[in-house]
Amino acid sequence: MGSLEYRKQGNALALYGGRFDGGRFVSSETASGTTSRSLYFITDHLAVSASC
Repeated sequence: MGSLEYRKQGNALALYGGRFDGGRFVSSETASGTTSRSLYFITDHLAVSASC
């Protein structure tokens, strides 16, 4: 497991994102609340990588 990233919002800390072996996750604020999404790092047999 990788490191976690926090951002200060007012007087509180909010989890922004974090890294893991296969990619990372990030949070964002929207009009309806906080959403999170996963970003995966994909590598083929030639070690060519892509993020999706």
